[in-house]
Amino acid sequence: MEDYRERLFEETFDNVYGNMRKRQESDPRFTKRELEGIIQGLYIQHGNDWEGRGEIRDIINEATIAACELVLLEWEQVNR
Repeated sequence: MEDYRERLFEETFDNVYGNMRKRQESDPRFTKRELEGIIQGLYIQHGNDWEGRGEIRDIINEATIAACELVLLEWEQVNR
């Protein structure tokens, strides 16, 4: 049986990736620069663990960052 942490990561990744791709395709005001800013904010949030977020929130943050970075990478590859 799959570990709940893996399922949480995969579900979060898939949801964030899908939402970012939809936004990229449907919102002409959504730019690569804005996505880069979102990623930067996510890294800051990830590093600010002074409250002790816990394992679940860490997994969600890591999956969100990974999904956004993949969208950014794909965006950059298309615009080469």
